[in-house]
Amino acid sequence: MKWPADVSALPSRRLRWLLVSLTIAVAIGVYAMWDYIAARRVTAAIVSVAQSGGAINRAQVELSDAGLDSANDAAPFYLAAASLASTSLPYGTVALPGGRGFSGVPAPGALQAWYTTGDLPAGMLQQARNVVDQQSDSLRLLDAATLKPFKGFGQSTTYGAQVMQFEQLCRLCNTRTVYAAATGNARLAVESLRSELALFAEPERPVHRSPLPRVLLSTLSLSLLLNRSTVDEAALASLAAAFERADDDRLLERELNTLRGNYIDAFLERARYSHGFSLFVGGVPGEPGVVLRPLLGSRVREHLDTYRELLAASRLPWTTRLDQLRSVAIRRQWRDDTGFLVNHGWSTDPWGFTALTLNLASARVARAAIAVERYRLAHRGELPDTLEQTVPAFLPAVPIDPYSGKPIRFSRLDGGFEVYGVSFDRIDNGGDALADEPVIRVRK
Repeated sequence: MKWPADVSALPSRRLRWLLVSLTIAVAIGVYAMWDYIAARRVTAAIVSVAQSGGAINRAQVELSDAGLDSANDAAPFYLAAASLASTSLPYGTVALPGGRGFSGVPAPGALQAWYTTGDLPAGMLQQARNVVDQQSDSLRLLDAATLKPFKGFGQSTTYGAQVMQFEQLCRLCNTRTVYAAATGNARLAVESLRSELALFAEPERPVHRSPLPRVLLSTLSLSLLLNRSTVDEAALASLAAAFERADDDRLLERELNTLRGNYIDAFLERARYSHGFSLFVGGVPGEPGVVLRPLLGSRVREHLDTYRELLAASRLPWTTRLDQLRSVAIRRQWRDDTGFLVNHGWSTDPWGFTALTLNLASARVARAAIAVERYRLAHRGELPDTLEQTVPAFLPAVPIDPYSGKPIRFSRLDGGFEVYGVSFDRIDNGGDALADEPVIRVRK
């Protein structure tokens, strides 16, 4: 008996289908193994970060509700002061030379040109007085907050919603400092400057991570104060302590740790609550919803590796620290959404880490200037020839300019002195405040 021609081909067809089925099965098995390894590696990477002491929660937000009746917690006082600062009475418009003008609380750029000279227009001084008078309750709450320990905001507080309110509060406090310094009220100026620094310069305070170099403005306010008033030793020592707390050499490392912690927090929230994404960490290989898990896992590991490289660079000496951070950021093509590495108006270099570093440089200029003033008081009006003469009585060591890697500049002037650092362009412009160089120039 002969088989039909079409039936005799069945064994070869069965063999082909068997091979195809085996290929598909092997592919599924390989993918499942890849998927499983990827999930384990992602989970292990995050666990290792958590166990190595990396910041997992935001450094300035404690996940405990702070009640409004908490007498020993700064958080409710900060929130109340910020709320009052954002709901002030209407301000009049002040006319300035050249057809310019401003209303409300002066912006930092509107004040900066007058800081080093002290020649503030009469209209600006009157406006500043109006602002301080109208916001007396807000400023009173701020002063109370800065004297209390800051334990963090509660879970019920939306930190992002307070950003603009705290921005207004910073400007308000700076306006009070400038007004008090310009009118020769040394006591009020010193107290206001301490509150101003506590608000945004100390690591635990609520606006520590402001994208603007606000310590630069405080340094220029100090220059105005030293030119307009005689400040005694006790007040100078208190200001030295306030600026020392703002002199945080680990500023960039702390910021990167916070950014990494925020990234991990956001990832874990998505893994925990998003439908379908919940399998990203704990799912069984091959289940629906994990098709892209290996690809996503690779991106997570790459992001964590970038933070690892940036953190390693942030521990190098100045100025190698800035160069290496820029190199890693460009090579990794890394951005974040906090304004830390992007152009924020104070720099033409979007990779410069300029804002936070300018805060550090400004704090060191201020500390050096205060040390010179304390030396002058201790030596009956005589100025030191170099900053080294203020060590160790008034400075533990001569501060290093983070942009140049060299000591802060100091020179004697006729009847006074000048202390300054360079800015993000790393060019020595001789202490040019309009080039964003932190400078204190005292003539007495």
